[in-house]
Amino acid sequence: MFGPFYTYADVFNGLVETIKDINKQHIEKKFFKEVYLDQLLGNNKNIDRRKFSQQLWQLRRSGFIKEFKKGEKLYICLTSKAKLALLEKEFNHAKKMKGKQYLVVAFDVPEAHKHVRNTLRRFLKEHHFVQMQKSVWATSYDVYNQLCRLVKENEAQDWANIFIVSGSLVVPRFKLKK
Repeated sequence: MFGPFYTYADVFNGLVETIKDINKQHIEKKFFKEVYLDQLLGNNKNIDRRKFSQQLWQLRRSGFIKEFKKGEKLYICLTSKAKLALLEKEFNHAKKMKGKQYLVVAFDVPEAHKHVRNTLRRFLKEHHFVQMQKSVWATSYDVYNQLCRLVKENEAQDWANIFIVSGSLVVPRFKLKK
């Protein structure tokens, strides 16, 4: 699959895929190492297991994974930072919506949770969204599912609404990126 050389990104992508495959939020570290190294090894015995452990350590140090103990077992899971990085990748590869359709997100996050509001604003601003009002943003890109995950990941479901609008969309002083 990856050959004898693998990178930090390969280990991260392998972890993401393994978690998706088993449909869990976290995975036993020992299980991941065994499954992933088996895929890497195949018939190739030249894989450096120490390097693999260093890559996992680097992911943890960078804040992309966290480890926790449950009973006698050690588990690993993706952090919010990692999930945000994955969403960014999906947003960057988004396709345009068909016809004159737009995705509109409106949110009213309480002041007590302003870090959530700032995270949403910063993310929308950086990913093809145009600000229509202070907390109303629109785009012509089809990122509905990714946006739902972003809202859920930031626990903002009670404060955000996402709409798909057909027809004309009036955006004062701005044009939607085409």
